[in-house]
Amino acid sequence: MRDHAAGKKQRRRGVVNCSPFGKNTPGTEWLYSDAGPNWLAECITLAYGRDVNELMFERVFMPLGIGNDDMVWRKNSYRPHEIAGIPRREFGSGISANVDAMARIGYLYLRGGEWNGKQIIPREFVDRVRTTVRDVVGLAERDPELHGNASDHYGLLWWNNADGSLPGVPRDAYWSWGLYDSLIVVIPSLDMVVSRAGKSWKRPVSDDHYAVLRPFLGPLAASEKRTQDASSATKSTVFPGKDWAKASPQSQAVDPAKLRAAVDYLARELKDHGGAGTLFIVRNGCVIWEGLECDRQYQIYSATKSFTSAMLGLLIDDGKVTLSTLARSLDPALAERYPTVTLRHNDIRLRFRRREL
Repeated sequence: MRDHAAGKKQRRRGVVNCSPFGKNTPGTEWLYSDAGPNWLAECITLAYGRDVNELMFERVFMPLGIGNDDMVWRKNSYRPHEIAGIPRREFGSGISANVDAMARIGYLYLRGGEWNGKQIIPREFVDRVRTTVRDVVGLAERDPELHGNASDHYGLLWWNNADGSLPGVPRDAYWSWGLYDSLIVVIPSLDMVVSRAGKSWKRPVSDDHYAVLRPFLGPLAASEKRTQDASSATKSTVFPGKDWAKASPQSQAVDPAKLRAAVDYLARELKDHGGAGTLFIVRNGCVIWEGLECDRQYQIYSATKSFTSAMLGLLIDDGKVTLSTLARSLDPALAERYPTVTLRHNDIRLRFRRREL
């Protein structure tokens, strides 16, 4: 599951030298697709012999204070609803959640997989998630017009700023990013988590797929007061119970005017779609901004991957697999067509026909 990697493509922008279903070597091309995470879900389902929705609530969601009122996971929309008599889930999409639940997932990762003194997912796995995999950097992208140089800033199902593509945003920032700009942003150096859902904002005319994030993430990053206020702010390891602790931006060394610039950007761009109503910002463990629609569930599309990536961390921590485990050892149905695919190569859409996804 190293990244969305498969196949091979010419470096020249927009020119592909293989068909979508060609025979390509895993790990030689970056491709964004939900197919890989979805077959990963099937492998994990078979490894545990349980519905991963049930397992995730037991091992991750409930310990974080996320309940059925906060999120739901739909039935599989692409394949039969069961595999080996067990409910079959999607990992690529399918979760609807409120931004409070989204922020709790982000806060779990901000705290290195720990929650209130208990290690929920391995810290080493979180480190893999938030950083770009060395062997993937520089791989050609299947759709560069859509995802730019994505292989330089994508980890295990999370985007990041490791290559500095977003000037002014800390390079340790990473985020999940779904359709309609569903976001969970984690910035360790600022001790900050940001979540939002709803409608997408306008795309600038640009070849840079990150350009749409700059007017939002830039002001957020700049809002930290880089003065004595920042060093004197209380960095808390408090964890939320049913509710989060709340604080003013000033008390957490955040410049209200600069924070307001990010909020106003959403309010302006989405004035007919709730504005910043679903924006939720946590700094030092305290909520410093909360919109008026934070209890409402939204379908978060590919931001689902930030929830479900935790399941791979559990699978590794439980000693059931490593990233080098062959997918066919978990799901024998993959053996004939994909004998060499491992959990590092989580996107095999190049060789799956759409009706099989």
